[in-house]
Amino acid sequence: MKTIKYEDIKTATTVAEFRENLKKYFLITTDTSNNAELVVRSNDKQRIEIDKLNTLSDLFNLGVTHIVPTIAINTDQITQQEIIKNMFTRDFSSVLNDSSRFPIYEMNNQKDRSDFLDYVDVMFYSVDNQILRSFYVKTLGNFSGYVSSEKKEVA
Repeated sequence: MKTIKYEDIKTATTVAEFRENLKKYFLITTDTSNNAELVVRSNDKQRIEIDKLNTLSDLFNLGVTHIVPTIAINTDQITQQEIIKNMFTRDFSSVLNDSSRFPIYEMNNQKDRSDFLDYVDVMFYSVDNQILRSFYVKTLGNFSGYVSSEKKEVA
């Protein structure tokens, strides 16, 4: 199971890269036809076929409330000072960049996914989690539905 630094993640710029990053940085499984399915929590679904997704907003439309990013997050490790510093921008990238506290695991095959399930405290996080929004932007780019605080809009 490979860990990757936050800054080394290639941000998705196309739908194909969005889908590829869903496979790399979120927990998936494969169906009997070997189609990749995102592990989710919703009222009626537990998995969503990745090739049918074009944006993270599609999950909201399907009633999905939670997904499993392959980052080990323990919110108790985020200091009060870090929360206060980042709460208004909702950009916790400087916090998530600390790989000693928040390792990010890159999934490249079934063995990686099995190891992740065996060795990491797997957690579902809401699709609109404020701390993970910067992770969603970093991995999924504009397809995340969120805007990085680094991007400044010009009127």
